[in-house]
Amino acid sequence: MSTTIAFDIDDELARDAQAVYGGMGLTTELAIRFFLQRTVAEGRIPFDPFAPIQGAATAPTSLEPAAAPQQPEPSKQAQRSTGKITFEMVECVWRAFSETHGTPGFDAQRLAEEISGDTGMSRGSAFIYLVILDNLVAGKSNTRNMKMKDLEYYMGRIQEELGEPSFGNACESLRQSVEYWDKPQFGKFAENVQGYLKSIGR
Repeated sequence: MSTTIAFDIDDELARDAQAVYGGMGLTTELAIRFFLQRTVAEGRIPFDPFAPIQGAATAPTSLEPAAAPQQPEPSKQAQRSTGKITFEMVECVWRAFSETHGTPGFDAQRLAEEISGDTGMSRGSAFIYLVILDNLVAGKSNTRNMKMKDLEYYMGRIQEELGEPSFGNACESLRQSVEYWDKPQFGKFAENVQGYLKSIGR
């Protein structure tokens, strides 16, 4: 027996969802199904997309109500998200990360807001990409993923700009994360990561 549930989702959210889930080889409908299954299994509802992620750097929490978001400058309003993660967005994430990583200026939530305003990338996607990068260079496992071509691009930049220690940590992070990614909701991502590590002799 099954039940059909209908969701009324605005166009911008639907585009953002498709951009994230499409990179994992999932349809939005299948992703929602996995979300509901996880909610039931864990007995909680993780509505906050910026909630701390296991193994990721966490930001301080507060019981104070969140401040109202500032309206973007007129020149940035044209950068409204199209739902597709472009190379410009990927490059902007790297610049923001590489310029602030390891300094007090690294704040994934604040940087995600800036990246969203500058490029139109959804704030949630920018935050996920920043957290993944932070875990990569620290050699920590990840519980989120990204498009494989973006991951390979970042691995190349880590090797070129941050050096062998950070690149070695990033490879170790991928090895640690494969087991978690080897689940239906991640499609063939774990397999692709293993293939990448093999191709570079790691």
